[in-house]
Amino acid sequence: MKGPSTAELVRRALSRQWDARIHRGSVEVVTWLEFKTEGARAELMVRCETAHLPESSEIHLAWPAPNSLRVAPEEFTTWVRRLFGADDLKIGHAPFDQAFWIEATHAEWARTVLNEDIRSRILGLRDLGPGRNRVCVDVNSVGIRARVFRDLAENAVALNAIIHAGLSVFRQVRGPVPVVFGRLQATPNGVCPVCSSRVAPKFLCPGCRTPHHAECWKYSGGCGVFACSGRARRAKRS
Repeated sequence: MKGPSTAELVRRALSRQWDARIHRGSVEVVTWLEFKTEGARAELMVRCETAHLPESSEIHLAWPAPNSLRVAPEEFTTWVRRLFGADDLKIGHAPFDQAFWIEATHAEWARTVLNEDIRSRILGLRDLGPGRNRVCVDVNSVGIRARVFRDLAENAVALNAIIHAGLSVFRQVRGPVPVVFGRLQATPNGVCPVCSSRVAPKFLCPGCRTPHHAECWKYSGGCGVFACSGRARRAKRS
């Protein structure tokens, strides 16, 4: 009995790694995974070459961006556009500027998105598999897409590189996620946080209102609740 193909094994491995749902798709879509990461819906697709479309492997994250950015390979079409007076955005990194045609609705925003790490990842996508790949990255109101024009269905390492490149762009476009700290609350059952025994709420921490034994407060040098402003400060050792 014939076992699963290499592409199918790669698909299963990636579905476990990213907790993804497998879509069989159409005949020309070899791999199609759907998953959610960091609050965004993501799709990984690998297409076979057809009469209408070239082969490709891509990650798409549904996260609308405030501006548009396109990174496309320098090739004949961009040479023609430059011949007719068009010009692209320069990032200031010679290897990247020479390899790609860059368009953006907001130049400074685009330069912020295309930081050193992301430039390195996009340049690295060109070397996935044998030969040199054509690579495109699109950021717009629809979402974020990183695409390599090569069928990489049997290469889990390469597909992961595409996913991580797309995620890096997504994080840069989204910006930092604010950290929300929970409010400190008094121990509900009246237990002293230093000795773990019950105490009548006669002596309360002025910061978090947690009850303490007077002896325990003195022994601890302040509040026994971690991260409370009234917590004891240990002297640094010399």
